[in-house]
Amino acid sequence: MIGLRRILKCQSGAAAVEFSIISVVLVMLLIGIVDFGRTLYVKNQLSFLADQAARSVLVDPNITDTALETALRTDFSGGDPVDLTVTISADTVGGVDFRVISIDYPITLFIPNLASSTLDLNVTRRMPAG
Repeated sequence: MIGLRRILKCQSGAAAVEFSIISVVLVMLLIGIVDFGRTLYVKNQLSFLADQAARSVLVDPNITDTALETALRTDFSGGDPVDLTVTISADTVGGVDFRVISIDYPITLFIPNLASSTLDLNVTRRMPAG
């Protein structure tokens, strides 16, 4: 009976149990921070590529859509360039012709069991065609 009371009052190992409960939350928070940083990096990379493509069109209005798309895919370092969706179209507003470049990239999150574990990042730039 005395041994049972001693076992019930024993506190050794309590810190390990508490840490095991808290560590799950800490690991999920850490993974979330890494995902947020990675998503910001890829979004910044897409924005830079769109700006670079806009400059290319402004410097050389006769650049082909194929050459523009190839340059974008070559310069992309934020993931797999095959997953990039590059759309280049023409638009006319108020009698002025524009070229519109839209870049989409699906990014898969590391956080497990989210309802939507894939985010679609999108960047669009519109510049005068000529």
